Amino acid sequence: MKPAIVIMPYHPLVLEAFRKVGWQAKNDALLANLRELQQTYDLHILDYTEIESFGGDPRFFYDGAHVMKGNARLILEQAVKDAPECF
Repeated sequence: MKPAIVIMPYHPLVLEAFRKVGWQAKNDALLANLRELQQTYDLHILDYTEIESFGGDPRFFYDGAHVMKGNARLILEQAVKDAPECF
């Protein structure tokens, strides 16, 4: 079975604040490193940093980085759609 690496979302307000202080460069570096690994390993990268990528709801966060059941279900549903070979 092909592995999937899921980059989990942040609450939109937290993500906006992170980006204002240069966080995006770190996220871009992470994605570049993961894409480099893809050249050697057969894996799927699912970038759900932004809630729009999986149809998420900002109300379904415990805090800025931890999703509640509602968003967790949406993430899993989207992951199965985006990378069925991993499930």
